[in-house]
Amino acid sequence: MNVVNKIKLLIFLLFIILVFSLLNPNYFSLNNLFGILISISVAGLVCLGQGLCIITGGFDFSVNGVALVSGVVAAYLISKFNVNVWVVLLIILVLGTFIGFLNALIITKGNINPLIITLSMGSILTGLSFFMTHGSYINVKGEVFRILGTYRLFNIKVFQIPVVILAIMVLILLIILTQTSYGRFIYAVGGNKIAAKFSGIKVNLISGSAYLWSGFLSALAGYITASRIGSAQPGIGSTLALFSVTAVILGGISFKGGRGSILGAIIGITIIQCLNIGIRSLGLAIYYQELSIGMVLILAVYFDSLSSRRSS
Repeated sequence: MNVVNKIKLLIFLLFIILVFSLLNPNYFSLNNLFGILISISVAGLVCLGQGLCIITGGFDFSVNGVALVSGVVAAYLISKFNVNVWVVLLIILVLGTFIGFLNALIITKGNINPLIITLSMGSILTGLSFFMTHGSYINVKGEVFRILGTYRLFNIKVFQIPVVILAIMVLILLIILTQTSYGRFIYAVGGNKIAAKFSGIKVNLISGSAYLWSGFLSALAGYITASRIGSAQPGIGSTLALFSVTAVILGGISFKGGRGSILGAIIGITIIQCLNIGIRSLGLAIYYQELSIGMVLILAVYFDSLSSRRSS
């Protein structure tokens, strides 16, 4: 994503903030802005994984299921079996990575459309989560579980752990994508799998690794969400797949793969979350969020298609 497009996105973001601030003076309050920042930090983790998948020419629509089952399993292990919180976090991250591995294995070895596999996996995980919870909340007692979701470094509100974690992951992935051969291989595979294969790149390994990243980051997001509210709730994260794809495409990562920046994905999810919270701040029904996100996705895909045609 070039600098001009990033500037355009930032102008659009400022326009959204200005409009909602005029409609509701409380929208620009510090508390509301911190709320937006937290929502960005959790959804942003999912967008990073989704962005890697789309750059390689794939999709991951299981992210909502991974996030949901991660929160449920974490709360279940702690509340039912009194497993140490940090051990549970490790288990959850391994679980998310393993789910990503299963997605990658089926997609690459079976040469099956990732849309079908990840949608199916997301449905299985969501069903499993409702089975484990019986449709009710699993509350977790104790403040230790809530550290990852609510603790502030130096007691400064803007340095809440989810925000710090997102910043660290963005930095790590930026270095990987811009400074390593692995990062260059990711773009090469997304740009042209056949050419990448003839260049000696292990295409299945590279494209499959994106799903491992996605599973890992979605699991982390699910754990943080459960940690913030102190419980696992069925239905939490049900819109993550749609939101993450919309944010990533809006942020300039090409729907066809091979182009884009994860910084653009973060700008995209910032726009999405500002829009969602702005709609809620006006007291509008939730279906207005669905309408707005759907329209934004259509526009993002349309402009991405135009951009692809111009560059070809």
